[in-house]
Amino acid sequence: MKKTSVLLISSILLTTTSYSGYANEHQKSPFGMGMNGITAMENNQQMPDQMMMDPNIMDNQAMDNNVTFTPEEHKQEQDEYIEEVIEVEDTAEVTDIDGYMKEANNGNIDAMYNLGLIFTTEGGYTYKEKDSEEEITIENNFKEAFKWYSMAANAGDADSQLELAILYGEGRGVAQNYTESLNWYIKSAEQNNHVAQYNLGVIYSEGKGVKVDNKEAVKWYTLAANNGDSTAQYNLGVIYFQGVEGVSKDIEKSFKWISKAAENGDEDALSMLSQPKFIKHTANWYRKRAENGDIEAQLKTASFYLWGKGFNKDIVRAHMWFNIASVSGNEEALENRKSIEKTMTLEQIEQAQNLATEWHNSKKHVAK
Repeated sequence: MKKTSVLLISSILLTTTSYSGYANEHQKSPFGMGMNGITAMENNQQMPDQMMMDPNIMDNQAMDNNVTFTPEEHKQEQDEYIEEVIEVEDTAEVTDIDGYMKEANNGNIDAMYNLGLIFTTEGGYTYKEKDSEEEITIENNFKEAFKWYSMAANAGDADSQLELAILYGEGRGVAQNYTESLNWYIKSAEQNNHVAQYNLGVIYSEGKGVKVDNKEAVKWYTLAANNGDSTAQYNLGVIYFQGVEGVSKDIEKSFKWISKAAENGDEDALSMLSQPKFIKHTANWYRKRAENGDIEAQLKTASFYLWGKGFNKDIVRAHMWFNIASVSGNEEALENRKSIEKTMTLEQIEQAQNLATEWHNSKKHVAK
């Protein structure tokens, strides 16, 4: 019997006001900025009326070093999150609860874990018995869930240890006990469970049942981040960007983690890339992605060159990247290329076209 993902249960716990924390809904405390396009009037330079600038590069409003943090919910469907958290090996529906009970009582750890999921399903777990259309609902029962999670956790199951930590922390099915919660989080985290590692980061940064210890928070966030947790990556980036007691500011480390979170699709991390302290790093980050064929990155790289943000101002290379992006049929790139040509000499246009051709030829050579 294998673990199943058909049951919806939150494996996420804590909220936080400074960084991002797991709760029953995934919450994010973003950096409070956007990337809404370089203004065409910057430095008193006006582009042709038909110039279409990329709306996702920079924003003058993002050029404020005194950034404040304001909580904002960043929701994620629980079923999507569970598929990420739990190693899904079997998605078959549960049709025999008695069978689960029998297997669990015979020492099957996955059966114990699944029973814990069943009894913590919000609103009760409804299923159909085999060869029957009649629906049966098992009511939510945290005491019963605690029983099964405890058995599996004591047998060494990392996912059950995580769930047990959550039950102790929330006081569901058992008296609230932060010490026990912490112990089970650590057991799960030491088995490389990135959610447990992340929650420990939140616990130590917020002082949930322990003294605030930012160094310890960074330790656990780093483990989770190295396991691909994008929210941990984002939080590390924020910590290193602003510095906290016990952890010094470090722009290099901050950009490292913010860029990793951005690569994993974190929208707040993408927005944070527009911080002026990151500008050179960000320009190079986008150029590397542009070199690998990312059309949006090619548009951004062109705009960086056009306005001299992160790179020396270079209209020839701006044309080059708009041209490369336009080959894929991107209309915005095509319009931008045509627009800046009106400000270029024939020699500059020819040079830009040659650079674009060289780039395409190099890619063809690599493909062969």
